[in-house]
Amino acid sequence: MSTYTQLRGTKILKVDTNLLTNFSNLQPGQLVLDTSDCSLNVVQCATIPVWSNGSALNVSRRTLAGAGASNTSALAFGGFTTVNVACTESYNGTSWSTGGAMGTARQSLAGAGASNTAALAFGGVAIGVTTVVCTESYNGSTWTAGGVMGTARCALAGDGTNTAALAFGGTATIAVACTESYNGSTWTAGGAMATARRYLAGAGASNTAALAFGGCTTAAVACTESYSNINVFSNFQN
Repeated sequence: MSTYTQLRGTKILKVDTNLLTNFSNLQPGQLVLDTSDCSLNVVQCATIPVWSNGSALNVSRRTLAGAGASNTSALAFGGFTTVNVACTESYNGTSWSTGGAMGTARQSLAGAGASNTAALAFGGVAIGVTTVVCTESYNGSTWTAGGVMGTARCALAGDGTNTAALAFGGTATIAVACTESYNGSTWTAGGAMATARRYLAGAGASNTAALAFGGCTTAAVACTESYSNINVFSNFQN
């Protein structure tokens, strides 16, 4: 049996769009008469992505790192409360559960990994203001020591997996541009970024294709650089 919508189409909805806060009853193709300006509009898309509240971490902290490629399999580790912490929490899409602690408590570290059972933690600040070179790999329950980075630094960025990761930027005493590539056991030097910076962000699924953006030199910057499999960063946007 045909429905009213199939026979006659959707009704014209009369609404002041300046006051509209709930779009869930709009359908693609529906006509909307906007009473604020008497215009007739067609709904192009009724689905609007939004943020919704998830479960809170068990340990409140800042300057931590994370890993995971989805919102149903994530890992949070390290950070700072009133001291550096080593705690790890795993997210399953609904709640956080306690995982194995890192061997080195630290903040302002970087992370890489595709899930909450395969992650990498590297760099950061440990005791006092001491930058570290240590790397740890997570298997879903415990962290094990990995190869050390060539340059000790914190406030760096990372991307990739626990067997193909990239570390770039950061600071020791000044902002650095150096890049290092991880193969699951050792770090090797890669091409330097054009702009040395700290507190930047990174994206990418491997150590051969990455993006570096934002950060701080002596002031906040907007530049973006892309890393390719020829192991160099190129200016993507300044």
